[in-house]
Amino acid sequence: MEKKFYKAFTLIEMLIVMGIIMILIGVGVAGTRYALDSANKIKLENAVDNLNQAMLSYYADNREYPDITGFGAALTAGTGEIGEYMETGEFDGGADATYYYWLDGTNQQSFLVCVSLGGVLDEKAKGFYCNGNGFGTDSGITDQNIEGAEGVEHPAGATPGTGWIQSEWTNEDNSWTDAV
Repeated sequence: MEKKFYKAFTLIEMLIVMGIIMILIGVGVAGTRYALDSANKIKLENAVDNLNQAMLSYYADNREYPDITGFGAALTAGTGEIGEYMETGEFDGGADATYYYWLDGTNQQSFLVCVSLGGVLDEKAKGFYCNGNGFGTDSGITDQNIEGAEGVEHPAGATPGTGWIQSEWTNEDNSWTDAV
Protein backbone atom coordinates (compact mmCIF):
# COMPACT_ATOMS: atom_id res chain seq x y z
CA MET A 1 0.00 0.00 0.00
CA GLU A 2 1.38 3.31 -1.04
CA LYS A 3 1.02 6.43 1.20
CA LYS A 4 -0.34 9.55 -0.40
CA PHE A 5 1.09 12.89 0.72
CA TYR A 6 -0.97 15.97 0.17
CA LYS A 7 0.62 19.39 -0.26
CA ALA A 8 -2.07 21.40 1.51
CA PHE A 9 -3.16 22.39 5.01
CA THR A 10 -5.81 20.39 6.77
CA LEU A 11 -8.91 22.05 8.16
CA ILE A 12 -7.60 21.65 11.73
CA GLU A 13 -4.31 23.32 10.85
CA MET A 14 -6.15 26.22 9.21
CA LEU A 15 -8.38 26.67 12.28
CA ILE A 16 -5.36 26.69 14.60
CA VAL A 17 -3.59 29.31 12.49
CA MET A 18 -6.73 31.45 12.33
CA GLY A 19 -7.15 31.18 16.10
CA ILE A 20 -3.57 32.32 16.70
CA ILE A 21 -4.06 35.25 14.33
CA MET A 22 -7.28 36.26 16.14
CA ILE A 23 -5.48 36.22 19.51
CA LEU A 24 -2.65 38.35 18.13
CA ILE A 25 -5.13 40.87 16.68
CA GLY A 26 -6.95 41.07 20.02
CA VAL A 27 -3.73 41.71 21.91
CA GLY A 28 -2.69 44.35 19.36
CA VAL A 29 -6.00 46.20 19.54
CA ALA A 30 -5.96 46.17 23.36
CA GLY A 31 -2.38 47.43 23.43
CA THR A 32 -3.16 50.20 20.99
CA ARG A 33 -6.21 51.30 22.99
CA TYR A 34 -4.13 51.39 26.18
CA ALA A 35 -1.39 53.41 24.47
CA LEU A 36 -3.92 55.94 23.09
CA ASP A 37 -5.61 56.33 26.49
CA SER A 38 -2.25 56.84 28.18
CA ALA A 39 -1.20 59.42 25.58
CA ASN A 40 -4.47 61.34 26.01
CA LYS A 41 -4.08 61.31 29.79
CA ILE A 42 -0.53 62.64 29.57
CA LYS A 43 -1.59 65.34 27.10
CA LEU A 44 -4.44 66.49 29.38
CA GLU A 45 -2.14 66.52 32.43
CA ASN A 46 0.46 68.53 30.50
CA ALA A 47 -2.23 71.04 29.50
CA VAL A 48 -3.17 71.54 33.17
CA ASP A 49 0.50 71.90 34.08
CA ASN A 50 0.89 74.54 31.32
CA LEU A 51 -2.15 76.45 32.60
CA ASN A 52 -0.69 76.20 36.11
CA GLN A 53 2.58 77.67 34.86
CA ALA A 54 0.72 80.54 33.16
CA MET A 55 -1.10 81.25 36.44
CA LEU A 56 2.21 81.28 38.35
CA SER A 57 3.73 83.66 35.77
CA TYR A 58 0.70 85.94 36.08
CA TYR A 59 1.10 85.86 39.87
CA ALA A 60 4.79 86.79 39.62
CA ASP A 61 3.83 89.98 37.75
CA ASN A 62 0.62 90.89 39.60
CA ARG A 63 1.00 89.40 43.12
CA GLU A 64 -2.44 87.78 42.80
CA TYR A 65 -3.99 85.12 40.58
CA PRO A 66 -6.38 86.16 37.80
CA ASP A 67 -10.11 86.23 38.44
CA ILE A 68 -11.23 84.68 35.15
CA THR A 69 -14.69 83.69 33.95
CA GLY A 70 -13.47 81.06 31.49
CA PHE A 71 -10.31 79.84 29.82
CA GLY A 72 -11.45 80.85 26.34
CA ALA A 73 -11.65 84.53 27.28
CA ALA A 74 -8.62 84.37 29.59
CA LEU A 75 -6.30 82.92 26.93
CA THR A 76 -7.18 85.40 24.18
CA ALA A 77 -3.91 86.94 23.08
CA GLY A 78 -3.44 90.51 24.25
CA THR A 79 -6.87 90.85 25.87
CA GLY A 80 -7.17 87.90 28.22
CA GLU A 81 -5.92 87.83 31.78
CA ILE A 82 -3.32 85.18 31.01
CA GLY A 83 -3.19 85.71 27.24
CA GLU A 84 0.31 87.16 27.36
CA TYR A 85 1.55 84.14 29.34
CA MET A 86 -0.01 81.46 27.13
CA GLU A 87 -1.70 82.21 23.84
CA THR A 88 -4.60 80.12 22.60
CA GLY A 89 -2.54 78.97 19.61
CA GLU A 90 0.11 77.59 21.95
CA PHE A 91 -2.39 75.67 24.05
CA ASP A 92 -3.05 72.04 23.16
CA GLY A 93 -5.70 70.66 25.46
CA GLY A 94 -5.53 67.12 24.13
CA ALA A 95 -8.76 65.19 23.82
CA ASP A 96 -12.17 66.75 24.46
CA ALA A 97 -12.36 67.56 28.17
CA THR A 98 -13.81 69.85 30.79
CA TYR A 99 -11.39 72.18 32.58
CA TYR A 100 -12.11 73.70 35.97
CA TYR A 101 -10.59 76.75 37.68
CA TRP A 102 -10.92 77.70 41.32
CA LEU A 103 -9.68 80.91 42.87
CA ASP A 104 -9.73 81.79 46.55
CA GLY A 105 -12.20 84.66 46.40
CA THR A 106 -11.08 86.40 49.58
CA ASN A 107 -7.45 87.23 48.84
CA GLN A 108 -6.72 85.62 45.44
CA GLN A 109 -3.61 83.90 46.79
CA SER A 110 -4.50 80.28 46.01
CA PHE A 111 -5.92 78.55 42.94
CA LEU A 112 -6.49 75.17 41.33
CA VAL A 113 -6.79 74.07 37.71
CA CYS A 114 -8.39 70.65 37.08
CA VAL A 115 -9.27 68.59 34.00
CA SER A 116 -11.61 65.66 33.43
CA LEU A 117 -9.61 62.69 32.14
CA GLY A 118 -12.66 60.84 30.81
CA GLY A 119 -13.92 63.35 28.27
CA VAL A 120 -16.38 66.20 28.73
CA LEU A 121 -17.76 66.10 32.30
CA ASP A 122 -15.76 62.85 32.78
CA GLU A 123 -18.36 60.79 30.88
CA LYS A 124 -16.01 57.78 30.86
CA ALA A 125 -15.45 57.98 34.65
CA LYS A 126 -11.64 58.12 34.47
CA GLY A 127 -11.28 60.83 37.09
CA PHE A 128 -9.72 64.27 37.34
CA TYR A 129 -6.22 65.73 37.50
CA CYS A 130 -5.57 68.99 39.37
CA ASN A 131 -2.63 71.33 39.84
CA GLY A 132 -2.13 74.56 41.77
CA ASN A 133 -1.56 75.70 45.32
CA GLY A 134 -5.13 75.49 46.62
CA PHE A 135 -5.13 71.88 47.83
CA GLY A 136 -6.79 71.43 51.23
CA THR A 137 -8.28 74.93 51.25
CA ASP A 138 -11.87 76.03 50.62
CA SER A 139 -11.56 74.41 47.17
CA GLY A 140 -12.60 71.02 48.59
CA ILE A 141 -9.76 69.29 46.71
CA THR A 142 -7.11 67.48 48.73
CA ASP A 143 -5.38 65.33 46.11
CA GLN A 144 -3.86 65.94 42.69
CA ASN A 145 -5.39 62.77 41.19
CA ILE A 146 -9.09 62.15 41.82
CA GLU A 147 -10.57 58.76 41.00
CA GLY A 148 -13.48 58.69 38.58
CA ALA A 149 -16.89 57.38 39.49
CA GLU A 150 -19.96 56.72 37.40
CA GLY A 151 -22.19 59.79 37.31
CA VAL A 152 -19.65 62.21 38.87
CA GLU A 153 -19.41 65.29 36.66
CA HIS A 154 -17.07 67.46 38.76
CA PRO A 155 -14.05 66.95 40.98
CA ALA A 156 -15.04 66.79 44.65
CA GLY A 157 -16.12 70.28 45.65
CA ALA A 158 -15.94 71.69 42.11
CA THR A 159 -19.62 72.31 41.69
CA PRO A 160 -20.89 75.46 39.97
CA GLY A 161 -21.64 78.26 42.38
CA THR A 162 -18.88 77.31 44.84
CA GLY A 163 -16.18 79.51 43.33
CA TRP A 164 -15.40 77.18 40.42
CA ILE A 165 -15.60 78.13 36.75
CA GLN A 166 -15.93 75.51 34.04
CA SER A 167 -14.77 75.56 30.40
CA GLU A 168 -14.99 72.82 27.78
CA TRP A 169 -12.14 72.15 25.37
CA THR A 170 -13.03 70.76 21.93
CA ASN A 171 -10.05 69.09 20.29
CA GLU A 172 -11.53 68.94 16.80
CA ASP A 173 -11.45 72.71 16.28
CA ASN A 174 -9.07 73.62 19.16
CA SER A 175 -11.56 75.89 20.86
CA TRP A 176 -13.03 76.69 24.26
CA THR A 177 -16.65 76.91 25.30
CA ASP A 178 -16.90 78.86 28.52
CA ALA A 179 -19.79 78.03 30.83
CA VAL A 180 -21.92 81.01 31.72
